[in-house]
Amino acid sequence: MVLIVGCGKGVEETITSEDIDKPLNQEDDQDIKDENSQSTKEQEFTEEISESVEKSAEYTDDHSELTEEIVEDAEEISENTEDSSTYNEKSTLESDEVVSIIEEMSLEQKVGQLFFVTPEQLTGVSKVTQFGSASKEKLDSIPVGGLAYLATSFENPTQTKAMLSELQEYVEQTTGIPIFLGLDEEGGRVLRIGKNESFGVEKIKSMQEVAKSGEEEVERTGTYIGGYLKEFGLNVDFAPVVDVMTNPNNTVIGDRAFSSDPNTVDQMASAFSRGLHKAGICTVYKHFPGHGDTIEDSHEDFAYSYKDIDALTECDLIPYFNGALDNADFVMVSHVSFPNIIAGDLPASLSYDIVTGILRENIGYDGVIMTDALGMGAISRHYSSGEAAVKAIEAGCDMVLMPENLQTAYDEVLKSVEEGKITEERINQSLERIISLKLEKLQ
Repeated sequence: MVLIVGCGKGVEETITSEDIDKPLNQEDDQDIKDENSQSTKEQEFTEEISESVEKSAEYTDDHSELTEEIVEDAEEISENTEDSSTYNEKSTLESDEVVSIIEEMSLEQKVGQLFFVTPEQLTGVSKVTQFGSASKEKLDSIPVGGLAYLATSFENPTQTKAMLSELQEYVEQTTGIPIFLGLDEEGGRVLRIGKNESFGVEKIKSMQEVAKSGEEEVERTGTYIGGYLKEFGLNVDFAPVVDVMTNPNNTVIGDRAFSSDPNTVDQMASAFSRGLHKAGICTVYKHFPGHGDTIEDSHEDFAYSYKDIDALTECDLIPYFNGALDNADFVMVSHVSFPNIIAGDLPASLSYDIVTGILRENIGYDGVIMTDALGMGAISRHYSSGEAAVKAIEAGCDMVLMPENLQTAYDEVLKSVEEGKITEERINQSLERIISLKLEKLQ
């Protein structure tokens, strides 16, 4: 056990196994590498956020009216449901209500809830833009707990609203509980909807840039993004990025991070999360226990941080000790290897000592823990889909994100429970967190 010492029809046609927050094609990937290469050379990279006097660009006149409307809608949602302070309290649902739901589920249904996949992975086709018979058939077979969307599924507002509303209605009718519908909408180079002009929303700048204007602007940005996500039918944003950008040669994170200062990251991540919560959107703190110190890209293969537990505690873990306990509906665990904490190349997402020992026990996080996408190279080059999914659950993760092969991963987890390798009680522990979150914040 690791101990911490102190803390500072549309087409329903297989996608590649790249992470949901990775660019969609090689051209995008090269743009990101070029952009980060340039940004790491700039002097402002190492400056403190508080010292910057540069303001983020104002929203354009063309979008000002829409901006006000979305923000007002988000504030109305917040007022009509619960204010931001109440939103983050533990669910007031009686625990026996959640337990009752779990008791009525078959083992197959229970295991299905542990998976958060793309609609393409669910259906086995290359592009999904409508909710049709193929999706219904697969959801009946593997009732997954969440669907994660890439930009290719979003054509326009009308199509998106219809696709997601029909999906949510079907899932609630057939299972009695809602489904998580998520995407990466961080700002900057990671936007699934914001880059599509047909949606008429502002293309938000990177969080590193927005943070220069302070907490109020970051929170307003979270409210704005959350407002349009809610409007189109989504309920989970795979954001904020709470990595502390301590390595200027790190290109996979770069300007996605708020700052190189852990306390600033903590403050800004909390502000962004408050904004999302005002709009009724669930937040995901990522990439635990920190991807800001790496050089390698875990999308491609093993990525390493050579920090020991003391170094992590004094820097990368600060946003988790502080803001995550109040603001994170999910924590996403990275595939980064920490050889000075766990011997060898074992990715954090598959490590019991990191997931359960540090995050669950030492930090005390009691929300839903999910893996980063299991189709990424750090996992798929070294583990089968089934092996990785089982190891992640054994490590303490509640949800498995985007395994390379859903059917294989699902079958292997189901087999592990049936054979007693994983107890059904362990599965029920994850379901209590998943279903409690759904009933508390999606209904």
